[in-house]
Amino acid sequence: MDRNLQQESVQVFTEYNSRIRDLFESFESISLNREYKSPAAITEEIIQVDQRLDDLLSRIKEHQQIQSRINEYKKSFFNITKTNIKFAQDLNSIGIDSQELLDYAQRVAKHTLLPFEPPIPQEHHMRMSLLFQEKEEVEIIEEAVQDEQAHMEIDMTGTKPPTPEAADEELLDLDLF
Repeated sequence: MDRNLQQESVQVFTEYNSRIRDLFESFESISLNREYKSPAAITEEIIQVDQRLDDLLSRIKEHQQIQSRINEYKKSFFNITKTNIKFAQDLNSIGIDSQELLDYAQRVAKHTLLPFEPPIPQEHHMRMSLLFQEKEEVEIIEEAVQDEQAHMEIDMTGTKPPTPEAADEELLDLDLF
């Protein structure tokens, strides 16, 4: 139904009470020989209201089960959040020793190489762009070719990375803690 459980329960209990009151009034009218609704008709109405009440009670039980599950999820969520916040605070309180970090960088720097090719964009790349089209194209192309040839003439035979020895492998240990 579209109504919430509280409004519906108030309505059903009110109707149930009025039907019970009608039943007792019918018993009283029978004892006083007055004309009133028959107790059988009122009992049928009470049975119908009782069925609605049973349906409402089952819906209330289902609602309470769902609410208890929601409360459990809330509790676990808050516990997880609390531990995460505590963990983050612990991480923030740990200081990083700058000297240890510099020592590590110096150990690793022995085993790293510069890239074989210069980074892009180079000057000739910039000149070949649309911003520098005012220059003569031949001059730009010649400069680019000269730069490429100069780059090709660099001796790259001795730039092979050295193979680390067993003693050097300890220096590459990345564990900071």
